[in-house]
Amino acid sequence: MLFGPEKAGELAGNYVGFVVWFNFLAGGLYIIAAIGLWTGKVWAAYLAALIAIATAVVAFGFAFVILRGRPFEMRTVGVLILRFSVWAGIAWAVLRCKGQP
Repeated sequence: MLFGPEKAGELAGNYVGFVVWFNFLAGGLYIIAAIGLWTGKVWAAYLAALIAIATAVVAFGFAFVILRGRPFEMRTVGVLILRFSVWAGIAWAVLRCKGQP
């Protein structure tokens, strides 16, 4: 949608631009966190927590936008909940295993 033809945006439906940009930019952080987690780096758990927090902030912004009447795709709600849950769970599990608070 971001860099493709206009038709891609039309097929996506009622998307909210800042959520799409966040998802695009967060993708890089997902890869960095995954590499850090795979190699056992403690900082990767904190990055996972940061990703979860950032996702929650975007979700609240998204909620504000849709509560003001902007059309949206229901799948975005589900995906934001899923992404927050996954990254919060990863951060919690890894920090707990490492004995961090």
